[in-house]
This record gives sequence, structure tokens and C-alpha cells, in this order.
Amino acid sequence: MSALRILLAHELALPRAALRSLLESDSGVTVVAEADSAEQLQNQLASQNPDVILMTISQRAGLGSSLIESLHRQNVKASIIAVSPRNEMPFVRLLLSAGAAGFVCERSSFSELRTALREVAQGRKFIDSSISENTDSGSLGKFQNAANGSKSLNFLSKRETEVLQML
Repeated sequence: MSALRILLAHELALPRAALRSLLESDSGVTVVAEADSAEQLQNQLASQNPDVILMTISQRAGLGSSLIESLHRQNVKASIIAVSPRNEMPFVRLLLSAGAAGFVCERSSFSELRTALREVAQGRKFIDSSISENTDSGSLGKFQNAANGSKSLNFLSKRETEVLQML
């Protein structure tokens, strides 16, 4: 089995280097490219052909739901895992409905990220375990539908979606 090829997108160099080091300490994982902005991600994507894009959400660097949606519309073959310190249901749903295959909270352990990478690489969806711990079962059902690609994602008003995209 060949190594999982990852494009690592994070706006800050030091956390990106630390994450790269952690990822490459795991056998079967290779970071093929790094990006600190949406533009750089697009350029690297064209030449590196990663299996997974591991993207820390940063609106300032253009790494957010709009970029995920754009990549999804372009039929990019790489699966996207969004990483963020925010784990509120509406925010995570927005990322999943934009086309992310997985979500990991920055507060999670490396083993959670490792699990996300393996699940997404096998074509499955992944939602950080902290989401289910902080969510009632009715909301979690709607959330799991979003993660499984349900097209009925009418859980946010137009204004709520606009506000979340600005964050």
C-alpha cells in the first residue's frame, strides 16, 4: 500500500512545521506539499495530486468554507479535512455542507487526527468525537446526515450562513 499523500494548509509556519513533523512520524503518511494561503494551496494542488488536504480554517488566509466549496465544485479528487478550534454545530455543518469530508477540532489529540486521516482516505466521513460528546441526539442525527452527504441541509437560515462564512 502506498503512503497517504497529504497537502498541509495552515497560515502559520511554526504550527505547520510541527504538524508536518507529527504527520510524517506516522508510517504510511507523506506530506507532499504545504500552503499558507488559498492561492498557494491551489498552486500546490495542481502539481502534487494529494489524497487528502488537511486545512486549518483561517479566513484571513482564505482557507475556509468558501475555498472548500470552490474545490468541491472543481471536482478536486483529494478529500478535505477541516481543522478548527471551533466545534459549534452550525460552523461544522457549514464546513461539511461546503464539501469537507471530515472535521477535527484543534483541541483533539493526534490520535483523533490520525483516525480522521484513515477514515477519510478510505472514502468515509469523519466528525471529531468532541462533537458527539457536546450534542443532543436529535441535533446529532441532523449533523450525521450532513456528514453523510445529505442534500437536505436546511438547518441554517441564509443570514446564519452569511455570518458563519464571514468568521
